Amino acid sequence: MLEQSQSSSYVQSKKLNLIQTAVDYLESHYYDPTLNVDTLAHHSNISVPYFRKLFTDIFMMPPAKYLQSVRIRKAKELLTLNIYSIGEIAEMVGYSSVYYFSKAFKKETGVPPSEFLRQSLSEQNL
Repeated sequence: MLEQSQSSSYVQSKKLNLIQTAVDYLESHYYDPTLNVDTLAHHSNISVPYFRKLFTDIFMMPPAKYLQSVRIRKAKELLTLNIYSIGEIAEMVGYSSVYYFSKAFKKETGVPPSEFLRQSLSEQNL
């Protein structure tokens, strides 16, 4: 059983090594609205279908969903600063449409960005 577990973690590690460059690129270029799976696969020097499979195997979600999660996480950080408008934040995290950003934000967090901001401000005032 231990041998199988070690073998499994070794395989996961090798898979991650194949796409690590792309994951690093995604984390540092999440704000680019043109960022897509093709670009990420190119950074890994592997085909798009194989990249999607490896990524999903490792992170348990497709690359597009992971990118959305990173963008929403960054947007939440920016919202708590209360310096930028929601439209500015949408652009800063890679959304070209405030409408689509708000929709994605609500889907990810359960509340629209404006409500998240209100909750954040009321918590800061406590």
